[in-house]
Amino acid sequence: MDGNSVNYAENSDGTYHDKVDADPVSEYDPKVRKEVGKEWNNPSTNSKSKDYFDVKGSENRANKRLGE
Repeated sequence: MDGNSVNYAENSDGTYHDKVDADPVSEYDPKVRKEVGKEWNNPSTNSKSKDYFDVKGSENRANKRLGE
């Protein structure tokens, strides 16, 4: 589950993104996102990874469905 993130550039001490983007919205994150996020692994494009996600295959299936 993903939320909106602007991803402001970090300043020299690396805290700007947290101060203006992550911290303010985390107050409004739904409980389920906080629970799911604890064990979330970003998808990998490495087909040997346990978290593999076939980006090209997904794109092809989506485009096929859009063309139906």
